[in-house]
Amino acid sequence: MFERHFYQVVHVKLPQDRIHIIARDLDGEPVGTFPALRLMLGSTFLAATNAGMFHDVRNATGTLVAEGDWRHATNLESGSGNFFQKPNGVFFVSEHGVGILESSRFASSYPWKSPQIRGATQSGPLLIANNVRHPRLRDPQDPLSK
Repeated sequence: MFERHFYQVVHVKLPQDRIHIIARDLDGEPVGTFPALRLMLGSTFLAATNAGMFHDVRNATGTLVAEGDWRHATNLESGSGNFFQKPNGVFFVSEHGVGILESSRFASSYPWKSPQIRGATQSGPLLIANNVRHPRLRDPQDPLSK
């Protein structure tokens, strides 16, 4: 428990354990719930979480690569809402491991349909970038951040 909030850490041993980003079920429909994911995968997964940001029709707002299929490009636009708070970032799975990059850096490092990327999802804001807390995050212990 941290500050009265529960969280769980899952340790993944790469390359033995695999990380998958799954967007669609076997019928091609968006996987919208954890029960639907369990029906699809059975008990073969260690952990699952939602990832990325989506429009109301379940289309990705930013980068989405699922099982090597590039479904949506990196979104570098400005706008309102959580997704557009800069810097935002992309979590990715590549042939070399996993990583998190600031979105524009990801877009320049891995152009559209780069074959090295097996999975990726974009969200925002990056909570910590270059060991610095995102400027919009408030620290309850720091009177200057309120």
